Amino acid sequence: MNPIDDLNVVLTPNSIKQRYFSKDKNYLRALSLLSRMFGSDAEKISYLWNTAALIIRPDAIAGHMAGNVFPLLREHGFFPCAVRTVKVSEDQVEALWKYQWNVATKERQNLLKRIMDAGEALYLLFRDTTVRYSAPATVHLTYLKGTARIDRRKPGDLRTVAGPAIANVFSYLHIADDPADLLREQALLFSDEQMADLLRESSLCVDKQELACQSLKVIESLVPEGAFSLDSLNTASLPEDNYAGIREIWRNIIRDGLTCVNFVSGHAYIGKDAIIPDDPECSLPLDAHLLSEKLEPL
Repeated sequence: MNPIDDLNVVLTPNSIKQRYFSKDKNYLRALSLLSRMFGSDAEKISYLWNTAALIIRPDAIAGHMAGNVFPLLREHGFFPCAVRTVKVSEDQVEALWKYQWNVATKERQNLLKRIMDAGEALYLLFRDTTVRYSAPATVHLTYLKGTARIDRRKPGDLRTVAGPAIANVFSYLHIADDPADLLREQALLFSDEQMADLLRESSLCVDKQELACQSLKVIESLVPEGAFSLDSLNTASLPEDNYAGIREIWRNIIRDGLTCVNFVSGHAYIGKDAIIPDDPECSLPLDAHLLSEKLEPL
């Protein structure tokens, strides 16, 4: 159900985001494609209201725990309807976090590039089957992911189950906050032809969980278990096998992640200071019946 009939509001109610995105070439390219794929605003709103995007990052892949997100998401009414393996370049990293880049330290910026460069990621589109009257699926999924701060992660958070609690910089999942972000980020990662395929496939609403789990296992197999763990720091010498280089990459990333000062204001992220403020109040409010004491409060 999508009771809001204003496409611009569904895309994002954030006036600052609207202003910046009106000149963002990636967002405009994706919005144009959406208009070609869906004839009416009602069709666009229906798709955007019920679709959310999630990237399982390389740090989650390396931790061999990311598969835990699928049953948890299903409990909350989500199932994957499109799956792609992606390799995110340094330029794409900067572009993905372009409007929050100003609040991150150089140390965090460089470490994030190293994390994303260390392996492949899994891009997923999800269908949200819950009844929502106030907010689109992207807001619901953003709420479920939980905070990046490991001292505040709760048992029901996606980030809690997606990887070990090592350091705040290892947040494992990237989720588009608004439908507008979903479109912009998709254009950053995929060509027009690839985006059209994603739109067609996800609009069919076919459950692709088996494919998602299989795809995850394939890219997890490229990283040995234990390579992404605090125990790896205590190993005097790494095993001399085909994975030695990968183990060394992740050990160095973990070592630097433990001392990384993430944000210019300190370790805490202050969303209102970003180029585009992205605190929860900048999005549509999630329906009260979907809020839980077991999760991070809005």
